[in-house]
Amino acid sequence: MKKEQSYCCVADQACTAPANLENAFAKGVCFCCGGYVCSKCSSKRNYFGYGEVRLCNNCQITYDGNDTKVMKRLIKLVGEMYSTISNSKFGICNCPDCKGAEVAGRKVGKKFHCLSSYSRMKALEQMEKAKKKNALRVDTKKVKKLGVSQDQDKKLLELWFAKIAAEIRQNPRCWECNSWIAPEFYRHASAHIFMKSIFPSVATHPLNYLILGATCGCHDKTHRLDTFCKMGIWKEAVDRFKEFEPCITETHKYLNTFRQLVYG
Repeated sequence: MKKEQSYCCVADQACTAPANLENAFAKGVCFCCGGYVCSKCSSKRNYFGYGEVRLCNNCQITYDGNDTKVMKRLIKLVGEMYSTISNSKFGICNCPDCKGAEVAGRKVGKKFHCLSSYSRMKALEQMEKAKKKNALRVDTKKVKKLGVSQDQDKKLLELWFAKIAAEIRQNPRCWECNSWIAPEFYRHASAHIFMKSIFPSVATHPLNYLILGATCGCHDKTHRLDTFCKMGIWKEAVDRFKEFEPCITETHKYLNTFRQLVYG
């Protein structure tokens, strides 16, 4: 015969639930005192900065009376729960907003921060990281050639594509796999070694291109340096890069990585 187990009558002796409960009715322990409780002798409360937790009837009375001793008991209990950690992660918040108030806080460095202070601090950190990241990006709208307007840039780029299309028409073959290139894919087969959107200074340079098929997938492989450097056309790309490298005026991590692969 299976032995029945008792899940209640520990935290609150006045519980009206039966002495022996089934597993389905067991609710766990009181968040404050740690005693076993069930739905008859406990309920949920929004407990300080810890969200919605379950409290026994005894702890509810103390909590509803706003007794600060409950907060101290909670801090002590949490400290015992995290005794395996060298320094407790929780304590009384000492941020300027909660000065003089008994508010639970999470340890960050040597100070404790309440939920609102911790969230605000994390948001500021994310903003600072975003500013540093954006500072490294090149604002291509501000990078313009001297004495050349945006409309003239587009005309020069169209002439650049037309010149390469004429070269492809003489021998419509991919330089990597020798697959045939259809006339409607001449423009797609004109692969920039350095992207025109990031490096406008060499967008129309006569050597900043390779003829790689779009349907065979060779053009797409140049979009990532880890696959580009393994292609057979890589040596040709390096030789061309060394020719137009002095013309590059932008700074970007793609350029730094490319130089590392070329010069080591």
